[in-house]
Amino acid sequence: LSIETGLSYTRLASTISTGSINAYVQEQQRLHYLGVPFRLSWQWYSMAHLSLYSSAGMMLELPIKSKVSISHIVNGICTFQKEASLDVPCQLSGSLGLGVQYDFTPHFGVYLEPNLQYFFDDGSDLKTYRTEHPLQITLPIGIRFHW
Repeated sequence: LSIETGLSYTRLASTISTGSINAYVQEQQRLHYLGVPFRLSWQWYSMAHLSLYSSAGMMLELPIKSKVSISHIVNGICTFQKEASLDVPCQLSGSLGLGVQYDFTPHFGVYLEPNLQYFFDDGSDLKTYRTEHPLQITLPIGIRFHW
Protein backbone atom coordinates (compact mmCIF):
# COMPACT_ATOMS: atom_id res chain seq x y z
CA LEU A 1 0.00 0.00 0.00
CA SER A 2 1.32 3.46 -0.85
CA ILE A 3 0.13 7.04 -0.53
CA GLU A 4 0.88 9.58 -3.25
CA THR A 5 0.53 13.35 -3.23
CA GLY A 6 2.14 16.33 -4.90
CA LEU A 7 1.28 19.40 -6.96
CA SER A 8 -0.14 19.68 -10.45
CA TYR A 9 -0.62 22.61 -12.79
CA THR A 10 -3.43 22.73 -15.37
CA ARG A 11 -4.16 25.31 -18.05
CA LEU A 12 -7.53 25.14 -19.81
CA ALA A 13 -7.85 27.36 -22.89
CA SER A 14 -10.64 27.79 -25.41
CA THR A 15 -11.48 30.13 -28.28
CA ILE A 16 -15.01 30.58 -29.61
CA SER A 17 -15.88 32.64 -32.70
CA THR A 18 -19.41 33.57 -33.76
CA GLY A 19 -20.54 35.56 -36.78
CA SER A 20 -19.42 35.56 -40.39
CA ILE A 21 -16.02 35.58 -42.08
CA ASN A 22 -15.99 39.40 -42.34
CA ALA A 23 -17.54 40.27 -38.97
CA TYR A 24 -17.33 38.13 -35.88
CA VAL A 25 -16.96 38.09 -32.12
CA GLN A 26 -14.09 36.08 -30.67
CA GLU A 27 -14.01 34.98 -27.04
CA GLN A 28 -10.82 33.54 -25.54
CA GLN A 29 -10.99 31.91 -22.14
CA ARG A 30 -7.88 30.99 -20.10
CA LEU A 31 -8.09 29.15 -16.76
CA HIS A 32 -5.08 28.21 -14.61
CA TYR A 33 -5.33 25.75 -11.71
CA LEU A 34 -2.94 24.48 -9.06
CA GLY A 35 -3.97 21.02 -7.90
CA VAL A 36 -3.22 18.86 -4.88
CA PRO A 37 -3.77 15.16 -5.63
CA PHE A 38 -4.14 12.47 -2.97
CA ARG A 39 -4.07 8.86 -4.11
CA LEU A 40 -3.83 5.38 -2.60
CA SER A 41 -2.15 2.62 -4.60
CA TRP A 42 -1.92 -1.03 -3.77
CA GLN A 43 0.38 -3.52 -5.43
CA TRP A 44 -1.38 -6.82 -6.04
CA TYR A 45 1.23 -8.63 -8.15
CA SER A 46 5.00 -8.59 -8.07
CA MET A 47 7.58 -10.85 -9.69
CA ALA A 48 11.26 -9.97 -10.14
CA HIS A 49 11.30 -6.40 -11.50
CA LEU A 50 7.65 -6.27 -12.69
CA SER A 51 4.68 -5.17 -10.58
CA LEU A 52 0.97 -4.59 -11.20
CA TYR A 53 -1.09 -2.26 -9.06
CA SER A 54 -4.40 -0.41 -8.74
CA SER A 55 -5.00 3.14 -7.56
CA ALA A 56 -7.84 5.40 -6.46
CA GLY A 57 -7.70 9.04 -5.52
CA MET A 58 -9.06 12.57 -5.47
CA MET A 59 -7.66 15.92 -6.52
CA LEU A 60 -8.63 19.43 -5.46
CA GLU A 61 -7.66 22.12 -7.97
CA LEU A 62 -7.57 25.76 -6.89
CA PRO A 63 -7.94 28.51 -9.52
CA ILE A 64 -4.85 30.73 -9.55
CA LYS A 65 -5.59 32.95 -12.57
CA SER A 66 -8.57 33.12 -14.92
CA LYS A 67 -9.54 35.58 -17.61
CA VAL A 68 -11.69 36.04 -20.68
CA SER A 69 -10.90 38.28 -23.67
CA ILE A 70 -13.68 39.40 -26.01
CA SER A 71 -12.86 40.95 -29.40
CA HIS A 72 -15.10 42.27 -32.16
CA ILE A 73 -13.44 41.87 -35.56
CA VAL A 74 -14.75 43.60 -38.71
CA ASN A 75 -12.93 43.05 -42.02
CA GLY A 76 -9.81 41.92 -40.17
CA ILE A 77 -9.72 44.98 -37.88
CA CYS A 78 -10.38 44.77 -34.15
CA THR A 79 -13.08 47.37 -33.40
CA PHE A 80 -13.58 46.49 -29.74
CA GLN A 81 -11.66 44.51 -27.14
CA LYS A 82 -12.38 43.80 -23.49
CA GLU A 83 -10.57 41.63 -20.94
CA ALA A 84 -12.01 40.57 -17.61
CA SER A 85 -11.19 38.24 -14.74
CA LEU A 86 -13.45 35.26 -14.20
CA ASP A 87 -14.81 34.04 -10.88
CA VAL A 88 -13.83 30.38 -11.06
CA PRO A 89 -14.68 27.87 -8.30
CA CYS A 90 -12.42 25.06 -7.09
CA GLN A 91 -12.51 21.84 -9.11
CA LEU A 92 -12.76 18.40 -7.49
CA SER A 93 -12.04 15.19 -9.38
CA GLY A 94 -11.75 11.49 -8.64
CA SER A 95 -9.69 8.84 -10.40
CA LEU A 96 -9.31 5.07 -10.70
CA GLY A 97 -6.39 3.38 -12.41
CA LEU A 98 -4.48 0.21 -13.15
CA GLY A 99 -0.74 0.27 -13.57
CA VAL A 100 2.26 -1.75 -14.56
CA GLN A 101 5.77 -0.85 -13.42
CA TYR A 102 9.18 -2.21 -14.33
CA ASP A 103 11.97 -1.43 -11.85
CA PHE A 104 15.49 -1.13 -13.25
CA THR A 105 16.90 -0.68 -9.75
CA PRO A 106 15.34 -0.93 -6.27
CA HIS A 107 14.64 2.84 -6.40
CA PHE A 108 14.02 3.61 -10.08
CA GLY A 109 11.46 2.32 -12.57
CA VAL A 110 9.21 3.13 -15.52
CA TYR A 111 5.42 2.86 -15.45
CA LEU A 112 2.31 2.85 -17.62
CA GLU A 113 -0.93 3.66 -15.80
CA PRO A 114 -4.27 3.97 -17.65
CA ASN A 115 -6.74 6.03 -15.57
CA LEU A 116 -10.39 7.01 -15.54
CA GLN A 117 -10.84 10.52 -14.17
CA TYR A 118 -14.17 12.16 -13.35
CA PHE A 119 -14.52 15.94 -12.84
CA PHE A 120 -17.40 16.74 -10.49
CA ASP A 121 -19.81 19.59 -11.25
CA ASP A 122 -18.37 22.77 -9.72
CA GLY A 123 -21.79 24.49 -9.61
CA SER A 124 -20.81 27.33 -11.95
CA ASP A 125 -22.14 28.28 -15.39
CA LEU A 126 -18.60 28.34 -16.76
CA LYS A 127 -18.22 26.06 -19.80
CA THR A 128 -14.96 24.12 -20.20
CA TYR A 129 -13.88 20.85 -21.76
CA ARG A 130 -14.32 19.30 -18.32
CA THR A 131 -17.96 20.39 -17.99
CA GLU A 132 -18.76 19.01 -21.45
CA HIS A 133 -16.73 15.80 -20.96
CA PRO A 134 -16.53 15.11 -17.20
CA LEU A 135 -15.36 11.50 -17.64
CA GLN A 136 -11.89 11.29 -19.20
CA ILE A 137 -9.41 8.52 -19.92
CA THR A 138 -5.72 9.35 -19.42
CA LEU A 139 -2.59 7.32 -20.08
CA PRO A 140 0.24 8.49 -17.82
CA ILE A 141 3.65 7.12 -18.81
CA GLY A 142 6.77 8.04 -16.91
CA ILE A 143 9.64 7.33 -14.62
CA ARG A 144 9.26 6.82 -10.89
CA PHE A 145 11.71 7.25 -8.05
CA HIS A 146 10.72 5.45 -4.86
CA TRP A 147 12.23 4.41 -1.56
